[in-house]
Amino acid sequence: MAQLAQTRTSIPQKLAELFLWPGDAVCNLFNVEDPDSRMLLRMFVNLSVYGKVSVLIALAIF
Repeated sequence: MAQLAQTRTSIPQKLAELFLWPGDAVCNLFNVEDPDSRMLLRMFVNLSVYGKVSVLIALAIF
């Protein structure tokens, strides 16, 4: 039973993986392995992507 609990991923963890996917995809594309560099690039990409998405939503609403 303990092994089954370890292999399952929770819903919040799946949502976090989905939310961070654009940055992870770019890091994998450029083969960035250093944790600090990966975090910085992932943050830049995610902020860029979700910033554009939020602006498009705001423009569509207003």
